[in-house]
Amino acid sequence: MSHHSENVNDQTDLLKYQTLFELSGNIIYFSNLDGTINSINQAGLELFGFQKEEEIIGKSIIDYYLNKQDRIYFEDHIKQNGSIHDFELILEINNEKKIVLESAVAIKDQSGKLVEIGSIIKNITEHINDKKVVLDMTVELSEAYEKMKELQSQLVNKEKMAGIGQLAAGVAHEINNPLGFIKSNHETLKKYIAEFFQYQKILESFINKLSKNQSPILQQAITKIIQYQTDHQISFINHDTEELLSEDQEGFERIITIIDNLKSFSRINSNREIEQKNFNQLIDTTLIVARNEYKYCAEIEKELGNLPQIEIVVGEINQVLLNIIVNAAQAINSQCEKERGVIKILTYAEKDHVICQIIDNGPGIEPDQLGQIFNPFFTTKEEGKGTGLGLNISYDIIVNKHKGELLVDSQLGKGTTFTIKIPIKYLGDENGD
Repeated sequence: MSHHSENVNDQTDLLKYQTLFELSGNIIYFSNLDGTINSINQAGLELFGFQKEEEIIGKSIIDYYLNKQDRIYFEDHIKQNGSIHDFELILEINNEKKIVLESAVAIKDQSGKLVEIGSIIKNITEHINDKKVVLDMTVELSEAYEKMKELQSQLVNKEKMAGIGQLAAGVAHEINNPLGFIKSNHETLKKYIAEFFQYQKILESFINKLSKNQSPILQQAITKIIQYQTDHQISFINHDTEELLSEDQEGFERIITIIDNLKSFSRINSNREIEQKNFNQLIDTTLIVARNEYKYCAEIEKELGNLPQIEIVVGEINQVLLNIIVNAAQAINSQCEKERGVIKILTYAEKDHVICQIIDNGPGIEPDQLGQIFNPFFTTKEEGKGTGLGLNISYDIIVNKHKGELLVDSQLGKGTTFTIKIPIKYLGDENGD
């Protein structure tokens, strides 16, 4: 190849490099080791705010480093390694901070002495800001999602409690109607029987008087009457009728108590009214409502201590007790065992708290699931058997709204214990915060 061809090729390469230097979207500049700028491209002039190259020539790039220690590290790395790649730093230009990535290479003379540094700076400020916007949006979405789950949980809780309340009120109403006329008929029957008993006394007195008469026909009639009374145990029937009427009266009173409990359970306080109640009464009320869930699979054992009155939102605490008792019954029932299980309920007072423990001898909970048991939408039940909100709602009611504690302990194959601890004095506010 001729010397002329080599010159043409050199000129072509030089033109390519000059074009790349001028048209690059990244900042390209050459500087001395001390940072003095020797040349810079158009993108660099625009970044630093200059019109012409001579306005920035001779200035030090170090003046634009926000952290001067970054430049010391940058230069040491160049000296030791001959280059540096994507070194992240912040430049401060006209009181505006720019986040950049700088890559550089050492330019040496024939003797190997470092004479200049060639650098390319990529401005990533907008990219970082975009990522920050995305991050902020992600955080906002995450917070919105958590609020949505909380609101959904509260909505389900309200709907669930309203549904149970309506059901309990409906059952109470349905029982109350037939009970009304049965009780009325019973009172009438008592009066009729009382009249009949009085009639029997008069009849017996009359028979006693007639028995002194010697008439064969009369004596024969009296003998038949006495024989009938003996054969049909009229004396026993009279005595037993009185006991049956008394037992009926006791049964009516028990039904009335159940109806009152159902009405009490159905009372949903929209304004979260704080009431003074005995916790043991709430347990009895809830057991009546939950009876259909446990009556075929579990026996209830109660050890209810002597408790003081506590300040609570009655409907909410009823909901918690119902959730836990129903869960216990369903856990026992899931074992499909012939023998009935046991749900034991203990209450006692401890300083300024009332404690309630609900203990079942069901299958227990897997250890890795125990820590998630109060999480919203988490459930160990098969699909379609639960929403996973019952215990989450219960936790919110006890811990957040009543400032108490709701604890769970479980052993596989032995059962589960839920412990409810509620302050005697209501510590929350009326919004449950």
